[in-house]
Amino acid sequence: MGINEVWSWVETDKGKILDIGLKIAAETVRFSKQTGVKPCAVVSGEAKEEIGRLKRYGIRKVYVLEADDGSHPDVVPSLQGLSQLLAAIQPDHLLFAANSLGNEWAARLSIRFQAGVLGEIVDYGKSKGKLQLRKKAYGGNVHALFTLEGGAMSILTISLDALEKLEQPVEELEIVPFSCRCEQPRIVLQKVEPIHWSELSLHEADFVIGVGRGVTKEGMRTIQKLAEKWNCPIGGSKVADESGLITREFRIGASGKNIACHIYLAIGISGAPHHLAGIKEVKHLVVINPETNAPITENAELVIAMDFEKVIPFLLEMQTETLEVVS
Repeated sequence: MGINEVWSWVETDKGKILDIGLKIAAETVRFSKQTGVKPCAVVSGEAKEEIGRLKRYGIRKVYVLEADDGSHPDVVPSLQGLSQLLAAIQPDHLLFAANSLGNEWAARLSIRFQAGVLGEIVDYGKSKGKLQLRKKAYGGNVHALFTLEGGAMSILTISLDALEKLEQPVEELEIVPFSCRCEQPRIVLQKVEPIHWSELSLHEADFVIGVGRGVTKEGMRTIQKLAEKWNCPIGGSKVADESGLITREFRIGASGKNIACHIYLAIGISGAPHHLAGIKEVKHLVVINPETNAPITENAELVIAMDFEKVIPFLLEMQTETLEVVS
């Protein structure tokens, strides 16, 4: 049995709490309201000066991992420290953001502690007195429902699309230091390189460009320059696939892939029903299309009613740095 607490791992970097860390902290509070347990966070001691920020998002207790005197001087308390903390005390639930780090840690910790694990949770709620979890399945085309039965610790990763940085301030924050032994890992990360825009999958990207019937092969060259500058993939409609503008794996819609990115820039797409079905989970839809009566414009937050050949060069000129998506 747990200790009536739900924990989340709050990611940090160089002494700062990352935005994804604040989002999973806010999600922990939402989860705690469904389960009736105390919302807590686990943070590396490198960011102890920033711990107070978590009060704004409703966290009531923070476990701070601090390296002891015998630790390797260059190792920041992270997975080793969290593992040692879990060996000493276990919550009812442990949450991670469903990014590459969270998914890997969830799998490794579930094996070590023989805990139940479920990934890519998009929503949850009570049903007949039990917590029901909804997760992506079959490439995001369907949702599968699971029931959390209780008992041993459960480890869950929350879909990045479901995370929101909701502020819900509390007045008091309990801080619990935990001393851990951090040794030099056998495998050391040397470098992180961004994935080239042409290799990004539609499911990995925060920003996706979509092209349709209104785009010519000549115009694609200009759009590819924008994709390279923003480092985002180019998908498109069924017509774009059939005309050779994109490959089959980048077709978006009922006959292709569903996307749930933060921003979808639709260029020259009219908005056939099967394409709209594939973008219904997009957070922000921007359309470049001179035909203002096109069906896709009905759901757009912004419509630029101009020819894309005039708009894209302007975007290339004004955008001098790599695009950073902010939800």
